[in-house]
Amino acid sequence: MMLLIQHFLLPLLIFAHPYFVSVTEVEYRSKEKELGISCKFYTDDLEEALKKSSRENTDLRNGDKTKNQKLISAYIGQHLKVIIAEKQVQLRFIGFENDQEATWCYFEADGVLPFKKIDIEADFLYEIKKEQVNLVHVTIDGNRKSSKLSNPDKNISLSF
Repeated sequence: MMLLIQHFLLPLLIFAHPYFVSVTEVEYRSKEKELGISCKFYTDDLEEALKKSSRENTDLRNGDKTKNQKLISAYIGQHLKVIIAEKQVQLRFIGFENDQEATWCYFEADGVLPFKKIDIEADFLYEIKKEQVNLVHVTIDGNRKSSKLSNPDKNISLSF
């Protein structure tokens, strides 16, 4: 039986989740001067990162929602920076939700004056996955641009 596990089941467990990717969507509406951000992670990867940063077991599906909100807000606050007009935008955490194997995290900022250039620093999950890729999509009034950050790259600059 042990031979069966070692040769057949263990490789399946190792390769059950072969991609390490997050997606960050940044949307700006100039009329409302609102910036909205959503970040999507594989739930198990995000839980592992939260566990490493907080040194506590984390269950995003069945755990304490208030505790999880604090952990997520702190983690993303350390690993995501949005800079407009040479100033870091203060993001407000709205919440998170689970969707099958993924967790979506939401942030917003109000009173953001129109801009033509945005700098983003994102290094999600690099501390746990050397293969991590972070996709970043920025949409300003319907005009969308995208970039890919592969560990260890963490900075992008987009002009509109």
